[in-house]
Amino acid sequence: MQYTLVFIVLVLCVGYIAWRIYRQLSDHENPCQGCKGCELSKKNRKKFGCSKK
Repeated sequence: MQYTLVFIVLVLCVGYIAWRIYRQLSDHENPCQGCKGCELSKKNRKKFGCSKK
């Protein structure tokens, strides 16, 4: 039983890491990717075409 739970947790961790790496690589050209709001984002919203989050 313990091995099954450990295996499930490890699979979930590896899946989460793979998903985060994929998101980071697929959105690398978006300057507002992952940004919660900053002065640079507010100034350059029109220039980069970022929508308000």
